[in-house]
Amino acid sequence: MSDDHRPDHAHQAEPDERAADDGGAEGLIRIRGARQHNLKDLDLDIRTGELTVVTGPSGSGKSSLVFDTLFAEGQRRYVETFSAYARQFLDRMDKPAVDRVEGVPPAIAIDQTNPVRSSRSTVGTMTELNDHLKLLFARGAELFDRETALPVRHDSPETIAAELRRRSEAHGDPRLVLTFPVELPANTTPEEIEQWLSASGYTRVQAERTVQREVKDEAPAKGKKAKPAIEAVKLLDVVADRFRIAGAEPARVMEAIETGLKRGGGRLTVYALKDEGEPGRPAAGPPQGGSAPSGGSEPRAAGSVGAHELWKFSTGLHCPESDIRYTEPTPSMFSFNSPVGACDTCRGFGRVIGVDYGLVIPNEKLTLRNGAIKVFQTPAWKECQDDLMRHAEAAGIPRDTPWAKLTPEQQAWVKNGSPQWNGKWNQHWYGVGRFFEYLESKAYKMHIRVLLSKYRSYTECPVCRGARLKTDSLLWRVGTRAQADAVLEPAKRYLPAGVAWSRAQLEALPGLCLHDLMLMPLTDLRRFFDSIAPAQAGSSGEQQALKLLLEEITTRSRYLCEVGIGYLTLDRQSRTPPKPQHPIVEE
Repeated sequence: MSDDHRPDHAHQAEPDERAADDGGAEGLIRIRGARQHNLKDLDLDIRTGELTVVTGPSGSGKSSLVFDTLFAEGQRRYVETFSAYARQFLDRMDKPAVDRVEGVPPAIAIDQTNPVRSSRSTVGTMTELNDHLKLLFARGAELFDRETALPVRHDSPETIAAELRRRSEAHGDPRLVLTFPVELPANTTPEEIEQWLSASGYTRVQAERTVQREVKDEAPAKGKKAKPAIEAVKLLDVVADRFRIAGAEPARVMEAIETGLKRGGGRLTVYALKDEGEPGRPAAGPPQGGSAPSGGSEPRAAGSVGAHELWKFSTGLHCPESDIRYTEPTPSMFSFNSPVGACDTCRGFGRVIGVDYGLVIPNEKLTLRNGAIKVFQTPAWKECQDDLMRHAEAAGIPRDTPWAKLTPEQQAWVKNGSPQWNGKWNQHWYGVGRFFEYLESKAYKMHIRVLLSKYRSYTECPVCRGARLKTDSLLWRVGTRAQADAVLEPAKRYLPAGVAWSRAQLEALPGLCLHDLMLMPLTDLRRFFDSIAPAQAGSSGEQQALKLLLEEITTRSRYLCEVGIGYLTLDRQSRTPPKPQHPIVEE
């Protein structure tokens, strides 16, 4: 057919073809002759500056058009604008099977698949909020002792002197006896103590006691467990000085504190004495430390002067009440991806492969007699079911009551065994837990491994309880009690495993620990740091660094809330798909 007989619409297409070169100026992306994969010579115009949705059934060529044609060509052209040296470091895509693509700008493709496979990747690590939080805890958190829940701070001679003045004013200026501890063998005689004091330049001991200490033994023989050795030591509180702080010169007070800390290995004990006959007044005696009391230089026990109070101080991160020393905080100490801070049991994953009692007891409506413990219902382990019935009757555990109606104590007896367990399987109930420990010892057998696989799954780590961190990392807290109460109820705060705190002690502590922040929705996290940001501002270098950290944390948390994911927590795994904040109701 000649050009004169071409259809009208073909003649009208010529201006469009000539204008194709400036498709970008018209706000159009022109695709002509796309043949990538299953596309069949597709011609398409897409407007720029608008949201275009490509839909269709599976296999219709959506990804071939969007990713393999449009994005591939846009990225290829963008990469070609770099020098040959820079292009060698960039990923390059092949030219797609298409006649021409015009007006395409540089493109970014967001894949629909989740590339994250590791359970270590969380919302906190992807947004880098974890990195800022571990810096904040290393610089601006407060430590609390694991035994007493008392704050642990760096004491210096200056702070100790200021605290002594404050306490003395509150107690009516009592006589203070500054002492430092000295350890000697338990069989040391009084004559040997007196000889040691004379050689050291001191002649007075305020208190003397014998304590039991664990001693590190040599490496045990192969195949044997190390047994802790206990030895008795004699602990002396040697007097460094005695005075009333209101009438003592500051230089003398500082010298006595520095001497006591130096000779006591960083520990200082202060006795605030009261005379029994005259409350609030000291007993007669020489004011200077090191001089012999009237009547000789024999050691005498504390309390011989009268009633007293003990004020303990120590340098470094050491709690004088529990005598526990802590390491200096570092950022890696608050990271579950570092061996310094990660829980030793779960290696920072928060979960371990263990016995899943939901698989062991799948039907809680069954009784012990009717087979609530599923693993005991096979002919191979029928003997264990008979042991359970016999010992349960002796212990008064209901055998015909559904498992769900047993008390927590009765369920614990079935799981953990009898409290009188002595290692003899036929005398006391060993418990379901010890039964599986026995199976673990026989795991070299194939059929035992198959049996274990039926009742094991990922369960919460029993040591860190899902916190992923070591106990020492969870003793540090930020914020005040009022700021913590505003975002998290005291009853919901995390109680670290391995501490001697009661629930009441935990709820009385100020601030929140790192795991509390990890479990908190981003909206509450933002409110928490918005409240503490003004209080941390200061002029010193340390306070300026804290201010920058807090500003970065608040900025990132605010952005995450503004984009609509404020319902997520920092501990949420990245590989899990997000759920809508509000349920979707189909009509």
